[in-house]
Parts: sequence; structure tokens; C-alpha cells
Amino acid sequence: MDRGPWLALVLVLSMVLAGCGGTAGVQTRDPFSVPETSVPDPSETESMRATPPFSPDPETDTLGDPAVFLDSQARRLEGTSYSLDYELDVRYDNGTRWNNVVVDARFARNQSIYVSNVTQRGRALNVTRLAYVNGSRLYAARGPAGLSPSAANFSIARTADGTPVPPGEGVTLRALRPEFLYNGFSSMNVTVVRELDRVPAGVSDQLFYVRATEVTQPDTLVNNAFTGGDDAGVENATLEAIVASDGFVYEYRIEYTVVREDGTHLTVSRRLIYRNVGTTTVAVPSTWGTNNTTTAVR
Repeated sequence: MDRGPWLALVLVLSMVLAGCGGTAGVQTRDPFSVPETSVPDPSETESMRATPPFSPDPETDTLGDPAVFLDSQARRLEGTSYSLDYELDVRYDNGTRWNNVVVDARFARNQSIYVSNVTQRGRALNVTRLAYVNGSRLYAARGPAGLSPSAANFSIARTADGTPVPPGEGVTLRALRPEFLYNGFSSMNVTVVRELDRVPAGVSDQLFYVRATEVTQPDTLVNNAFTGGDDAGVENATLEAIVASDGFVYEYRIEYTVVREDGTHLTVSRRLIYRNVGTTTVAVPSTWGTNNTTTAVR
């Protein structure tokens, strides 16, 4: 499976996405974007059936090869504008936050213009990283969690030796690696695939509601949330997604409890939502001003 196109394509979000995350205000519909519907009559929807390698079958609850999600995400997003919401939240049983990352980002068609707001809270880290690219320069600002763009001190992002960071690399931006999508689907047995008869405004794809509750690879889920948890167990896992007929994942949500060897319980919740794919307009707000006398080091 070639993951190169994706990693080169979606230069988004920050390194915190590798295992951290959270951004307040991320919203999902219930369930996700489309009301629940009954299973359609196969004779009425035969023309809408997807073809391999993504071949969901509502009658047999078969999803198909999850590796196709990597290819579909990269293919659909290449040369296309879109908005993205992402959140990772990890908490102890008593509700204490262990880690929370929230991302709000918007990308123009060729990704040479974008804005990104990344906030991370938890443990000893409580920061907001703001960034935007105007087509030729990457500007960034960093401050306490909840930092407002209007109060931020933006500057050209530079490396430690003072060289401007290439716009495609990012200070708070790194490739949004799709491994967590693949790991989620490949670590669980899908038990429900339901073809939906209604779609949200602005979406023309045939959509499928996908649900999984049976874990087959607990170690993968544990390490998908944080490192060093190979001996931990997983309980109460639920994965839900809204997937287009070509395998593009519009919305993804997974939640599970990690039980460590010492008995500690951590609840992991991860959400990813793509909005306005192909119709997103990106304009850097006037409040996102620049001050080139301050260096934002990568």
C-alpha cells in the first residue's frame, strides 16, 4: 500500500496529531451528518452499489478492504479545497484531562493558502498554535491555550538558523497521517453497514453509515492514542463513520477505554470531520496580522 501520496498531500495540523489533540467546538451530528434510515430495497439502489475495492454490502455487513481509505482520502483531497475539524480527547475515569487536541483548518484548492488553529491541553502542555500561508510565506503564532488570533503576534516561521520555513512544511502543520483511520477500521470488525437514503446539503455522494464494536487488535488501538501501551487492554470500543461509495471518509468517530497494567482507565475519543469539500473558500482574517520582527521557530 502506497501511503506516499497522502503524506505529501495533506500537509496539515501539527505534530501533536501523532498522538495528541483537541479543539473546542468540534461538532458532530447524531449520528454524524445523516439521520438514521432503514435498509433500502436492493432492487431500488442496485445502480448505486459501489465497486471493488470498496464494496460495502448492507445485506452482509461487509465493508471491504480498509486500506482503500488511504487512497480515497488522498485522491479526493488532491487539488480540492476543504475544511477539517479534528479532536482527540483522552481522560481518566474521574474526568481529568490527560490529553486534548483540537484542530480547525481550512485549505484552498492547491493548499498554498490555508489557516489552521491547533489547541492542545493536558498534562504540562496548554498551548494554542496558529498558522496561515498566504501562498508564499508561512506565518505562525503560539501562546496559551485559547489564544485569539486578534491577540496573537504572528511572524514568518523560521528554522533555528533563521531560514524561512517552506510554506508546505508548517510550524504547527505536519501531514495529517491517515494511519489512525486505517488502524481504527483494521482493528475492529464492522458489524453494521447501512446505505443512507439522505445526504447533507452540498454532498452528492451515496453515503454509508458504518459501525463497529468488536475489537480484533487492541494493541493497535492503544498505540494509536499514545505510545508505550502494548500491554494494556481495550474495553467498550465503538467506531462510527460516514463513508462515501468510493471509500472517502467524511466523518469518523471512535471511542474506547484503555486499561493499563496498573488498573488505570483512560477513555480515548477521536473525531475527524471533513466539511465543504470542493467548496471551501479560504481568506486570512484581517485580525491575523503579522509582525516579522519575532521568529516563530519550528
